[in-house]
Amino acid sequence: MQVYLPAELYQRVKARGDAFNVSSVLRKALEESLADLDRREALDAAIRAYESGHGRIGSKEIARQEAADRAAARRPSLRRGRGKKRAA
Repeated sequence: MQVYLPAELYQRVKARGDAFNVSSVLRKALEESLADLDRREALDAAIRAYESGHGRIGSKEIARQEAADRAAARRPSLRRGRGKKRAA
């Protein structure tokens, strides 16, 4: 496999010399990108499966879920301090 870089990026990498492990950086970047693609494909499949049984997800459903998500994000957690005894 060959990787092509713009000249400026290549020069910046070469200037780092041995202190920069290009193979490791590329491996990590590829792993993250492939994992992201896997998640997107799984989400697409889940949406297709849902829509095949329930119909197309419309803008009203999306807006309703966004509002519910925003409300849930603002709500304080009720789990704080759970399991600890309070002093009387």
